[in-house]
Amino acid sequence: MRSPALVLALLLPAAAAAAGDLSGRAILSYQTYDAPEYDSDGFNQLYELRLERQITQPFRLRLSVRAEDARGDTDFGRGPVQLRSTQLQPGAELLYSVPKFEGQLLYDRIGYNSGPGVPASDRTLTRQLARLLWTPDALPHFSLTSEKRGTEDPSALVDQTETRDEGIVSYGFRGLVASGILRRTTLDDGQASFARQTVDKQGLLTQDGSYLGGRLTTSFTGNLLDSTIDDRAGANAAAVPNPVPIARAEWVVDDTPLDSRDRTPVGVPGLLDGNLDTPTQIQLGPDGSSFQNLILDFGHAADVDTVRVVVRDVAGQLLRFGGSVTWDVYTSPDGDRWSPLAGSTTSFSTSLSLYEVRFPSTHVRWLKVVSFSTNAVDTRVSELQAFVTTQLGPDDTLRTDLLVGSGSAAVSLRPTDKTTLTYYGLYNGLRQTSELRPKQANHGLDQLIGAQVDPFRWLDLLLRYEDRWLNDTSGFDQSFDGWTGDLQFRFLPSMQQTVEASRLDEVTAGRRSLTTTYTLRTYTRFYSTWDLTLDLGTQDQDFTDLAFRTRRNFLSGVSQAQLTRALKLTLTAALQHTNLFGQPIDVRPEDTPIPPERDDRWTVELFYRAGPQLGVSGRWGRAHTSLAPATIQNYHLDWYPFPGGSVRIGGQYDQDLDTLGQRLARRVTFTPAWTVNRHVLINVNYTFLGVTGPQAGNTRSFFVAMTVTM
Repeated sequence: MRSPALVLALLLPAAAAAAGDLSGRAILSYQTYDAPEYDSDGFNQLYELRLERQITQPFRLRLSVRAEDARGDTDFGRGPVQLRSTQLQPGAELLYSVPKFEGQLLYDRIGYNSGPGVPASDRTLTRQLARLLWTPDALPHFSLTSEKRGTEDPSALVDQTETRDEGIVSYGFRGLVASGILRRTTLDDGQASFARQTVDKQGLLTQDGSYLGGRLTTSFTGNLLDSTIDDRAGANAAAVPNPVPIARAEWVVDDTPLDSRDRTPVGVPGLLDGNLDTPTQIQLGPDGSSFQNLILDFGHAADVDTVRVVVRDVAGQLLRFGGSVTWDVYTSPDGDRWSPLAGSTTSFSTSLSLYEVRFPSTHVRWLKVVSFSTNAVDTRVSELQAFVTTQLGPDDTLRTDLLVGSGSAAVSLRPTDKTTLTYYGLYNGLRQTSELRPKQANHGLDQLIGAQVDPFRWLDLLLRYEDRWLNDTSGFDQSFDGWTGDLQFRFLPSMQQTVEASRLDEVTAGRRSLTTTYTLRTYTRFYSTWDLTLDLGTQDQDFTDLAFRTRRNFLSGVSQAQLTRALKLTLTAALQHTNLFGQPIDVRPEDTPIPPERDDRWTVELFYRAGPQLGVSGRWGRAHTSLAPATIQNYHLDWYPFPGGSVRIGGQYDQDLDTLGQRLARRVTFTPAWTVNRHVLINVNYTFLGVTGPQAGNTRSFFVAMTVTM
């Protein structure tokens, strides 16, 4: 492979005439990395050039090249060796755009080579894309896409080629949109000795409308997917990872992952869009934190034994190491209450730049993976994938037919100015047949009916009824119905109280549980600079078939006070105590999880901002679980000592305890930076990560870089 500096030297003269369309940067850096799996240090060079030019009115050309060279010493546990790695990534994109018609051609290649140390790597990733889009007025819209991706790394036993050909036709009329999709994908994995071809036929229907002057709104969706999957093993037996479709992916940062009711997850469509090179906002690196909860809702009960968390850096580049990040697995009968799944393991694939989380096969609708610790380099989640493994013998073939249907309806009606009625329903159904696995079929319906009445300015009444059922040929069945009532009082604009009562009746796999909850939620603004939010209540759960019941008392609150113009105080508390009556018998994984006996957390945080030049924050608290107590700490400094902000001094220390009290993570970062001028930036980053408990280890990294921007 040519030297990156030589490649750029050849490209620069050709681009000089187009200097107005040319942008680029160079980063020269020295870095050291000390981790349990290996140590390294060396000098890195990174060069990037981008050329974008409007050739003619419809044609636009984009050219890019990214070249990286790293030289230093690496120790994989067998003594230090000299290591040189190079990476060259040329890319080209041609766009054609006229009214109602667009065309795109894209080529991208990453060549990565390392040696002469052991293990050496010679990794190549290629991507080719062609796309046509026609959007005429008052006629159906058409889209054609053809994409090919290749990943090859002999040292990591990876040799994959994946193609996708897709055609979409859609038509919209008065809020109603109908779409048809025909998709063919192939996967050829030479090292794993299997090949796959998938043919998808999909129909989509959506409707959104507003009637009666906005008093009635409706939204309907329908989706039908018919897939045929043909797997073929080579001369060797193969463990085939069969993809498990994910209906919805959500994310939340929650250090109490046994219960999702205290932190509301948000949907992240980017986790399921198939674009592996575009990172989401979920950070696992120095700017991130532990307890990133990634929630998978399959829409129905499904078999799953592997979750892959694909990661990239901020520029969409592959990572060379995963750091000390590990993942725990949790399952749930309802998406709110969770129990840990034992036997999970985490590994990082350098060739594919992803964390692979393996665990015993489980049959579940809701599953989530929760991170612990962080990486020393920029790490962002870009995609979430789930699989179940099927074993094929030599030259075996397997055909799987999959039919998935879903539909949702949302209706809102305001018959009077003080009354609002709502309905939401979601249906999911699946039928799967194959030659090696038993026939699987399931279907379920979720419904939520609500009524809100506002008889007075100071009083609101909200009633909700929820009904959920799921039937599965595997024997897993579930029914759930419950009532919830809220009374909201607003005697003063600065005070709001809500009294909530709920009763939920749930039957899972033949076993019944009854849950009754009473909660008081209050919000008070004492002054314009001081407010308090407080939730307290009690919850009784009766597990008749398991011969026990529980009573959980809980309190959570947040108080914020602006003590001065520059100083802010925040107090948080989350306390829960559970008493167990009786002795549980024959508890299964699919049963409702038993809450921990004790989980108390409280913190005090001060934030001081003395103008644009200085920001200091400190957070201190304690966490007490049924297993162990620990201290929660976080301190942060952001200081510009000179006017104009050319020099920045930043640092952070934090300490995390996992919810089961078995691991403790400490992190120290120091990040000074100097903006020499608008073209030159010098920055330094030192990070220490220490984990005690299972999978313990320390990781250190030091990085100093000069960035020159054109």
